[in-house]
Amino acid sequence: MSGPKGDRLYNLLPAVYRMADARHGKPLRALLRPIEEEMNVLQRDIDGLYNDWFIETCSDWVIPYIGDLLGIERMQYFTNGWNLRSYVANALSYRRRKGTATVLEKVARDVTGWPAHSLEFFRLTAATQCLQHLRPGCLHSPHLRDMRQMDSLEGPFGKIPHTADVRKITTGQGRYNITNIGIFLWRLSSYSVQGINACCIDEGCYTFDPVGNDLPLFNQPKSDGAEKLATDESDIAGPISRSLLCRELRECQQSQDGPEFNSTVASPYFSSPPVISIKLNLEKATENGGHSSELQDVSFRDLMICDLSLWKEAAQNSRREWKIAVDPELGRLMISDNMLASLQKNSQKVTSVLTDYSYGFFGDIGAGPYDRNSAIRELIEGKIGWRAGVAGDKVEVKGITVFSTLEEALVGWNSYVKTCSQPTDDTDEGDQHCTKRKVGIIAIMDSRTYHEDVIIRIPEGSLLLIVAATFMPSDESTAENGRISLRMLRPHIRGNMNIYGTAKKESENPGEIAINGLLLEGDLNVREGNLGSLIVGNSTIVPGRGTIRVYSQDEEKNDWLELALNRSICGRIELHKSVPKLLITECIIDSQSFDNLAINAEGTQANIAESTIIGKSCVASLAAADCIFTGLLSVRQTQVGNARFCYLPSGSKTPQRFECQPDAYLERESDRIHPAFNSLRYPDPAYAQLSASCPIEISAGAEDGSEMGAFKSIHQPQRLANLKAVLEEYLPIELEAGIFFMS
Repeated sequence: MSGPKGDRLYNLLPAVYRMADARHGKPLRALLRPIEEEMNVLQRDIDGLYNDWFIETCSDWVIPYIGDLLGIERMQYFTNGWNLRSYVANALSYRRRKGTATVLEKVARDVTGWPAHSLEFFRLTAATQCLQHLRPGCLHSPHLRDMRQMDSLEGPFGKIPHTADVRKITTGQGRYNITNIGIFLWRLSSYSVQGINACCIDEGCYTFDPVGNDLPLFNQPKSDGAEKLATDESDIAGPISRSLLCRELRECQQSQDGPEFNSTVASPYFSSPPVISIKLNLEKATENGGHSSELQDVSFRDLMICDLSLWKEAAQNSRREWKIAVDPELGRLMISDNMLASLQKNSQKVTSVLTDYSYGFFGDIGAGPYDRNSAIRELIEGKIGWRAGVAGDKVEVKGITVFSTLEEALVGWNSYVKTCSQPTDDTDEGDQHCTKRKVGIIAIMDSRTYHEDVIIRIPEGSLLLIVAATFMPSDESTAENGRISLRMLRPHIRGNMNIYGTAKKESENPGEIAINGLLLEGDLNVREGNLGSLIVGNSTIVPGRGTIRVYSQDEEKNDWLELALNRSICGRIELHKSVPKLLITECIIDSQSFDNLAINAEGTQANIAESTIIGKSCVASLAAADCIFTGLLSVRQTQVGNARFCYLPSGSKTPQRFECQPDAYLERESDRIHPAFNSLRYPDPAYAQLSASCPIEISAGAEDGSEMGAFKSIHQPQRLANLKAVLEEYLPIELEAGIFFMS
């Protein structure tokens, strides 16, 4: 029986009672509605109890109990992030095939959540062969001209035998021996981005990274949904080598007569979708004095893979004819002089280059194409009064105005705020939200580069969200038009953002602004005024090229401002003394040097959790947990706050400490206990990732046994502990396993 939402019980009543209830103002209906709400809560709980019977549908907290019923012991479970659902679901089938290399690989993948590959080193150990079990492919003398084999000589997919190695594999030194099995892990994730504006370095020279940095390209394994073991590099989300991609490209060029990128080819790297896609935006002068633009796909028959570390000098030495040269290890591409000259003859020129590719990173921090819906859902309370989109190409969305620049969208926001601030006499009850809290959202709907300096005005009682998102079609019956999806996008803003809070000084409800999913190559400035809060979530303010600054003067002090950073990468933070609060959670704050000032907030109360601060910090008071401070930390008010499970350099002035490193009784070992990173250069894939040589006091020194710093939520120590526990159960007797990190 259908009816308005919340009238399920009411509609079950006989019609005579409903008619009588209507004559008295429907008091019975008002009574049954809260009863129905409680009934729905009970119904959802009953449905959840039924789902908890099955490992496929149960809640995360139920997984350890089901695992205990199966006799799974010595495992560490965690709910925020990767869980052991797959391992528990397949435990019985794994036990039936215990001891095989295939099961070891599957188990390693299930308990760590990382791509894994197992290798029995006895197959690659050079030894006299038994005549009853010959191995024709295991030759002592490799084919030196077979570059495919030579490139994978020491890798997990190598085919060349080695002499016996008597060192212990458990120490990570020995490999090739009869009793050794290697478990290779790829810890970096591969993120696919589309429609990225390549950064022009010089005429015809570009980088895939829109900021202009060298960035290795990663493979994005193709999956048909079926479980598949890793057999070669194409099955792994890892960096792409020049030699491997060059061989694959030549094979495709020889086997296909000029197919485009979207053609079906046998290559795992160039079949649809390919690992790289390039489009040239060509501009041509028209007869009437105007210009026309055309987007031209680059065929892979026009590509050449080479070393572009010296740019044109390297590519010009090639004997092959080519139009576009690509270096996957540096993330560079170059248009040949011949192609540029040919375009010039046709009165055409390249105005921009659009690329599709994948890059690697250790976790979902900073701007990226991962799912960010939960972060925005927490900010939006109630109805959104105004929506707008921004897209470089013409896009039509029903009921939504789509602008071509962010500045134009902000003009629309200002008009909406001005209109809402002046309610008319005929404003009906349904529009009263317009005069209360003004909520607007600007969704940047592609991953293009926008060259603009913008001014954002946030009036009293308003909330503006600027996010990387697309508008999704909604069911018209729900009256919720313009739902947003925050994934698969990473727009790049090249310019400064200047934010003005226009609320009056005495206002107790100043405006708010939230930024999510943006890659900002410039400064984020909060100018003199009265702003309530600035929330920067899942964004990147490029270190070395961008800074967060808050200004203050006279009566425009921003003394209500609360600055919050969540899961973001940021350059220096400079706050005026009038700013009361700074919140940092799961962030990387990078000043480019341990000796530079990363956080300058002498009058601010700082609350920092699970973050990595590269540089010095100065705050008024501090509450810190599970953080790494690489530079000296200076706190003015040491009698309030605390620092828990943090790394603090010797000489730091802090409030009360608890389980921080290096501890007082280990002061003599302070030279040994210091963080070691794989890279501190943004945007390297291993940026801010702790290295294997990092002391265990830091790599497993957080409150829950995870690593300190921005990547605590990945639970790397727990994953490795689980892997070592299952290897003891699944390894054959007298065999030993070694764990090797490939990224």
